[in-house]
Amino acid sequence: MQHRQSWSATRQPTGKGSARRTPANNGAVPAGTLGYAQAPTRSSPADKGLFQKKCSHMSTINRGTGRLNAAQLAAKADFIVERMSGNPAFPAPVPALSEVADAVTALRKATVAALDGGKTATAIRIKRQRELKKLLDQLAGYVVSLAEGNELAILSSGFEVRKPSKPAPEPHMPADLRAYISDHTGRVDLTWSPVDPALTYHVQWAASETTDEKAWQLVAVSTRSSARITGLPSGQVAYFRVAGIGTKGMGPWSQVASTLVK
Repeated sequence: MQHRQSWSATRQPTGKGSARRTPANNGAVPAGTLGYAQAPTRSSPADKGLFQKKCSHMSTINRGTGRLNAAQLAAKADFIVERMSGNPAFPAPVPALSEVADAVTALRKATVAALDGGKTATAIRIKRQRELKKLLDQLAGYVVSLAEGNELAILSSGFEVRKPSKPAPEPHMPADLRAYISDHTGRVDLTWSPVDPALTYHVQWAASETTDEKAWQLVAVSTRSSARITGLPSGQVAYFRVAGIGTKGMGPWSQVASTLVK
């Protein structure tokens, strides 16, 4: 069976941030600021999962390059190269950090050349900016593949962590439900206080104030905090309740309101 060599990273004396891959006897990587005993590598399955021990949820990377101008993109690339240079969590960056640093230099030179507004120089600056962005996007993919959702690992690379979107809460119980007798036979008008983040409201009625859920019937679905109920039995008291429906589901039923039906 063919055995794969394990690799560790050492910082080059030149300080340009490119990692030199050297064979390691046992696959160990010096502990870094993240506090891991080893940095997981593709050739070290036993270390897979060490990243997971520092957090209970999976974080996603935020490349943050989409809306940056040339100067901002170059500054961000400088920061990422600095943070990833010698970082044991990312021993062999792809693309190489030296390639990213060269692209930063090329972009800054093109930016200076385009200050006079010449079309050719501006086109070159735009091209260099796109090239650097592409390299950073590729580098972000490398970080994601090794970090495996660990927030501390992603942040150690110089990239940012995307904030998880918060799901909309379940609607609260509608308050101040009121039932009004109408001049029209068999009709009752209802109003209640609007509930955020309800998208619609379900209205139910019953012939008596009861705790039997089977006795309640859906009589209206409204997108507003009011409803007009028709076809009710005349000369009787009708009982109503309402609940808000949001993206997370249905909230609790309101207090019961009642009125005599004409």
